[in-house]
Amino acid sequence: MQQLHESGAAVCRLVVGDFNATVNEYKKQGFILRDSIGGYLAETGGILSQVDKDDVTAKLARLIERLRSRYSLGYTPLNGKRDGKFRNIKLKVSVDVERREGEMTIVARKGYYAPG
Repeated sequence: MQQLHESGAAVCRLVVGDFNATVNEYKKQGFILRDSIGGYLAETGGILSQVDKDDVTAKLARLIERLRSRYSLGYTPLNGKRDGKFRNIKLKVSVDVERREGEMTIVARKGYYAPG
């Protein structure tokens, strides 16, 4: 996870078909499927897209476009310690913007590692 944060990568997932139905079907047969990527999505601000077989090309193109059009924000932290520890961040939209634009969802990484 630290390497993902340091690289600035956003892990995304394109699921073809109904993943939950597949999980339930395997469960009936005595198998357990674990979501090994979901945590990476949340931590890195990635995107999950579920698609039908016929939509894969269009949805992949839309996912790539969303990644291309992301904003990049920077700031100077108040904590100037160079201790290599993980620093949580939380990005919020101001109340005025939410009133004007309506409710929105922000997809962003959970934090960063301070320089060591």
